Amino acid sequence: MPRRLVDVNDLITQTEAAEMCGVSRTTIHNFVNRGALDSVEIGGKMFVFRRQVQALKIDGKVRKVRTDAELLGDVLRVERELGRPPNSAEYKRHGRVHLSSVCRRFGDWAGVIEAARKHKGKGLG
Repeated sequence: MPRRLVDVNDLITQTEAAEMCGVSRTTIHNFVNRGALDSVEIGGKMFVFRRQVQALKIDGKVRKVRTDAELLGDVLRVERELGRPPNSAEYKRHGRVHLSSVCRRFGDWAGVIEAARKHKGKGLG
């Protein structure tokens, strides 16, 4: 396999790539296997290139990387509509961001609600 110089600042883990795209780690792994993403192994750990992930098209769309504030803002929007914090099923029905993307970012639904409370407490929601 030919060697080439790599900018280590452009490398991210497959897990980080999955979070950026709002998809599973398996999806990123599949893109690597199909040759849609280049990968580099360092110390037994696989990395992909951030610039390629940012340009990655999934389902014909470029995935927008949402900030924590955008995700929590959507949860707080649903809360305002309902007049109380939503449960996960209500968010799934009314939210504009996929439930799994929000939960993946904050751990689980309880983590989402806790982060939304803190976000709201900062006067941002």
